[in-house]
Amino acid sequence: MYVTTLFPTEKNHTLKIPKEFYDKEIIVTAQAVAKNDNEENGAELTEIEKLFGKYRKINLTNFKFDRNEANNFDN
Repeated sequence: MYVTTLFPTEKNHTLKIPKEFYDKEIIVTAQAVAKNDNEENGAELTEIEKLFGKYRKINLTNFKFDRNEANNFDN
């Protein structure tokens, strides 16, 4: 699954997709969001980045949560 947020400023917009989607049938769903919501979210994201930007980033793309391991208090 691939999720992206766009802010098109022209009548036509091109969506870039990952290479693993090439030669496959894909479904594109669009949802318009009020511009004011995006501005507020942008301000919130800026504040979050300002607060946590000084910490090292960790790549969790391959992380798998194991509920049994997390709740194993005996070990």
